[in-house]
Amino acid sequence: MLGSADNYNWSRALWRTAVDAAWFGDRGNLPENAPGASSHYRGKTRLQARMENIQGFYANFYRNNPVETNANRFSSICQDLQPDGAVAGCDPGYGHNSYFVNTAMCAYVNLWDGQTTTPEIRREAIEEAVTTTIENDRYYQESIGVYTLMFLTGNFPNPMAVPR
Repeated sequence: MLGSADNYNWSRALWRTAVDAAWFGDRGNLPENAPGASSHYRGKTRLQARMENIQGFYANFYRNNPVETNANRFSSICQDLQPDGAVAGCDPGYGHNSYFVNTAMCAYVNLWDGQTTTPEIRREAIEEAVTTTIENDRYYQESIGVYTLMFLTGNFPNPMAVPR
């Protein structure tokens, strides 16, 4: 079972991967974007395969982790989530937070969708990020929430894209 530090690192990795995909996903000169670079998914780049797997994991998470009535598919994601999809002992008031949920939702920004990420799923991801940010009353969670919302709405600029 992962500890809280591991989950924190896992969510940070999701954030960094999503930002890399959105900002640099079309740069063919990067090794992770080389056509066919994925050794596990034929014809895909490594970055594309990563993002499609992350999107698929979270978009289908609700099937094994039922959500509350009238809640969207992302409402049962919790910081106690394990890589196999199991969630145990989640406190919805604390564990469903901006620094875990929102960083996962950032996977829905990038260029690839694996033909399974629909506009409805993207809308649900943004809704869940907004709701999670608003409902958290802790400074750190709200800060991460604001950063991720800026990214999710296209308002988190890429400093590498600024003209010199």
